[in-house]
Amino acid sequence: MEQNIWKRILIYGLAIVCFMSACLFLIGRKTLQTHPYEEAYALTEPGNVLALNLEQDQVTQVFVNHSDEISGLFLRFATYGFAMTKGRVEVELLSDSGQVLGSASAEAAQIEDNTDHWFAFEEPVHVERNRQYTLQVHSDVTDEENHFLTIWCIEKVEGCTLSAGDNETEGTLYMKISASRDAQFLLRLLISTGVLMGVILLVVWKGSHDDKKGKVTPLTEMVHIFDKYTFLLKKLVGRDFAVKYRRSYLGLMWVILNPLLTMIVMSSVFSYIFRLQIQNYAVYLILGNIVFGCFSEATQFAVQSIVGSGQLIKKVYMPKYIFPLSKVIFSFINFVLTLIPAIAVIIYYRVPFTVNYLLLPYVLIGLFLFALGIGLFLSALQVFMRDTQYLYGIILTLWTYLTPIFYSEDSLAPILRKLMQLNPMYLYVNCIRKIMLYGITPTVFQLLSCVVIGVLAMVIGMKYFYNKQKYFILHI
Repeated sequence: MEQNIWKRILIYGLAIVCFMSACLFLIGRKTLQTHPYEEAYALTEPGNVLALNLEQDQVTQVFVNHSDEISGLFLRFATYGFAMTKGRVEVELLSDSGQVLGSASAEAAQIEDNTDHWFAFEEPVHVERNRQYTLQVHSDVTDEENHFLTIWCIEKVEGCTLSAGDNETEGTLYMKISASRDAQFLLRLLISTGVLMGVILLVVWKGSHDDKKGKVTPLTEMVHIFDKYTFLLKKLVGRDFAVKYRRSYLGLMWVILNPLLTMIVMSSVFSYIFRLQIQNYAVYLILGNIVFGCFSEATQFAVQSIVGSGQLIKKVYMPKYIFPLSKVIFSFINFVLTLIPAIAVIIYYRVPFTVNYLLLPYVLIGLFLFALGIGLFLSALQVFMRDTQYLYGIILTLWTYLTPIFYSEDSLAPILRKLMQLNPMYLYVNCIRKIMLYGITPTVFQLLSCVVIGVLAMVIGMKYFYNKQKYFILHI
C-alpha cells in the first residue's frame, strides 16, 4: 500500500482533532470551568424539626466546606399549617474569622410549610476547601397570633456543629448548598486532545510500519478498503438504498416521514396516556429515537452482511470487511437524512440553536465507530452461529428499554441511574440531547468517552473479524 495514505490519515486526523478541540475550548471555557458539587448533608432527607423560635434564637451551623464556590442554599422550614404574614428570614455565610461572605433573605409570605426554600446570594461566594464556614439563620417571621417558624434538621454529620443561641444542639441543619468545584477544564481538554492525537499517531505509525514489512493486519486491511475499494463501497451503499426503497411510492420520503410519524404516535401515547411530564417531549423523543434507531439499524444490517453476501464472496475476491462497513455507512447516511425532520421539529417547538452544534462530530464519530465495532463482531459471529441474529434481536429490545428514549432517567431510582451510566447508548443519546435540545455543553470527559468507547469497540470488532474471516468460506 502506498505510504501517502498514512500521511493523509495523519494530516486529516490531526486537523479534525485540532478543530474539535478548538471548538470545545471556545464553547466550554465559560460553561465548563466548574461542575456541581453536593455535600454529604445535602444527600440525606430531614428526619425531624428543630423546634426553635427563630425570633429569639439565632441558629448557627458550623460546617467544613469541600467546594470552591457557593451560590446559595435551600433550607426547609415548618409553619405547622399557619400562614406567616409578618417579618423575614435572614441568612448569612461567614468565614472562620467572622467576615460576612454572602447573605440572602426571604419575606414571610414566601415561606411555605415543609417546603425547601431557595436563598440565593447576590454573587457566587468563592470559598476554600477543607476550611470551616458558618451559616447563621435569624428570623422575626410570625403570623397574626404570634406563631413562629421552626427549621428542619437531620442527624448529626461529622464536622458540623449546630447551635441555637449560645447552646450547642444535637443534629445538623438540613441545607442543600448549591456549590461547585473547579472542573480543571483546560487541563482535561489538553489531556483529551493529547489522547486523541496519541491514538492517531499510534495508528499511523503502526499501519505504516506494518505496510513496509508487507504485514496484513486488521488496521491495514480496513484502510486498504477505503483506499482501493471506494468505488465498490459506493456501489454497495447505493444498492442498499435501492433495495430498501424499491417499489415504494414515496421512496426516500420515508426517511423523513418514518421518524415524524413514530414521534407523533409515541409522544401521543406517553404524553396523554402515561402522562409523562418532560419539557419539549416531542424533541426529546425524536432525538432519542433517531440516535438509537441508527445504531439498531446499522448493527442489525451488519449481522447478516457476510452470510447474505455468501454467493458473491465465493465467486469474487474482495475484502470481507467491506460488507459490514457498507451497511454501517448506509445507516449513517440514513441517519443524517433523519436529522432533517428532527431539525424541523426543533424549529417548530422553538428550541434555540446554539454553538454547541459544533461539538456533534465528537458524538457522531464515536457512535459510528461503536456501531461499526459491534457490527463487525456480530457479522463474524453470525457465520458460525446462525442464532446470533435472533439473540441479538432480543438483546436489542432489552437495550432499547434500558436506554432513556421515551422516559426520563430522573424517573428511575438513584441506583438505576448509576447503572444506566454504564450503558454506552445512554452516553450518545444524552450528549445529542444536551447539544440539540438543551443547548448544554457536554463535559470534556463525556465527549472523550464518546470517542474512546467507539475506538475500543472498533478495535475489538476488527480483531475478532480479522481472526475469523479466513474460516468464512467453510461455513457460508
